[in-house]
Amino acid sequence: MATSTDRVGPNFRNTIVKASGVRIADALARDTTDYAEIIVGDGVPSGGYGRHSGATLVYLRKDASSADAAAYVSVNGGTAWSPLQTTGAGGTQADLIFDAATELTIATGAITATQGYHTIDTEADAASDDLDSIAGGTAGEVVVVRPADAARTVVLKHGVGANLIACLGGRDISLAEANDTAILVYNGTQWVAFGSTLLDNVLGTANTWTAEQTFSAGAAFLDSDAITLGTGDDDTISHDGTLTTWTHTTGDLVIDSTDVDDQIILRVGTDTTATGIEFRNNSDAAVWKVEPTSATAGRLMAADGSALILGAGSDDSVAHDGTDTLWTHTTGDWIFDSTDVDDPIAFRLGTDTSATAWQVRNDSDTVLFSVNGAGAGAMVGTLTTTDGVASGDARRIGGKVACIVADGTAHTNSTDEAVLASYTIPANTIKSGTVVKVKWQARATVDNAGTTLTGRLRLGGTTLTGTELVTTTAVDTAAGHLFCGEFTLVGRAAPGAAAECVGTGSFALGAAATAMGTAGIGATNFATNAALLLELTGDWSAADANAVVAEVFVVEVVG
Repeated sequence: MATSTDRVGPNFRNTIVKASGVRIADALARDTTDYAEIIVGDGVPSGGYGRHSGATLVYLRKDASSADAAAYVSVNGGTAWSPLQTTGAGGTQADLIFDAATELTIATGAITATQGYHTIDTEADAASDDLDSIAGGTAGEVVVVRPADAARTVVLKHGVGANLIACLGGRDISLAEANDTAILVYNGTQWVAFGSTLLDNVLGTANTWTAEQTFSAGAAFLDSDAITLGTGDDDTISHDGTLTTWTHTTGDLVIDSTDVDDQIILRVGTDTTATGIEFRNNSDAAVWKVEPTSATAGRLMAADGSALILGAGSDDSVAHDGTDTLWTHTTGDWIFDSTDVDDPIAFRLGTDTSATAWQVRNDSDTVLFSVNGAGAGAMVGTLTTTDGVASGDARRIGGKVACIVADGTAHTNSTDEAVLASYTIPANTIKSGTVVKVKWQARATVDNAGTTLTGRLRLGGTTLTGTELVTTTAVDTAAGHLFCGEFTLVGRAAPGAAAECVGTGSFALGAAATAMGTAGIGATNFATNAALLLELTGDWSAADANAVVAEVFVVEVVG
């Protein structure tokens, strides 16, 4: 190496190295722009020039203040030093500044790198093109690439092999925006690359962490990327561009808050029914929905056929089947308990006409009691009360319990006693203070002179054997003669196998009340805890053409 003592700038004694292959002696004698001159010294660069005008000047200075001395450089007379490198083992590049990017165009999936910084364009300006391989690499070489045009997407395809691109995370790198950038390092066989969209190419893949991960600036995932939880991919969370989906496959899904004074909140986007929280079945049908109706109110909605189930044993079910609303109660008493001290419990109908009604039905769906919108009521059976005492016996409010509306079966041509009309008093109906009233009328329809009729009213457990409450004398009747009367029975004891009752009545039989009389029973025991037959009977003295039929038979029970 030749050395000159010519001073190029203050404090510099320079060494001139000819870098173009010309001998140093020749270089010192020439004035040409072919030369690169490296000037080593100390002090401050002056911006002067070297031995040859027009040559590229590189000023080098070494900082001798430490054993691992830093080196600085100034190119072409700059007046400030720039760090070049340290002299420690391995040498670390302090500044990495590339020449301006040159454009390369993909040809059949390939390009050839010629420097450290390139823009890449798609083949034939296609909207998107794949880059599979890069030629021209040297071991340790670094190449930075970005798209030549933001309207055209360059996709670095992940692959393993000579000149191929091994993308970090095993995922393709998509350069779709003007500032999307990928850095590639050639390892002597192929390129190793990572992109500026790091989360898309690393965190969006199936990465496994064995320790807690903290993302201080947050974590972002692209559409259709997923977070997968569990060794068996038990849960995945992803967004497909339209919907965010959490798919759970194993065990219970438990949201467990250990906060002792705050809520778990699911907040929707508006205060209107346009938004809501839905519970869907596996067929994606919404079976339950909670939706707001205003800033302070909302509603719970169930699809047709969906039911609200109450009780551990499904004791109550409330549902609407598309036509009717059904509340099914299976266990215990069904109690409507209002603690309001000055307002009623109201069942409001849809109209003020008979088109709507409030009904009580039995298990066979027969209407037993009905009140319609016009105010009319109807009842089948009986209505009871407890006399206003919570522990009292249930009692009938009163009213008709039996009434024939057509003639009974005629009793004729027989000497056997026959039932003309009857009513079965249900078990436990007659209690202390219960009143049973019966009125009747039977008519002789065929006359056969000389044959007599005996009329009776019986009460007992089996037909035609009950106690005779009324018994007439035998009367020779003619066509049109009547057997009529009434009787009142009063219970004196709670229902039982031998409950005491008393009764009184009157009757008439024959023409112009030929046989009139009163009837009654003193204290008589009946099995009121069982059903009792109240029977009107007729008994002819001879088996001939005489006939009798019941025309009126009305029974009332009160209390």
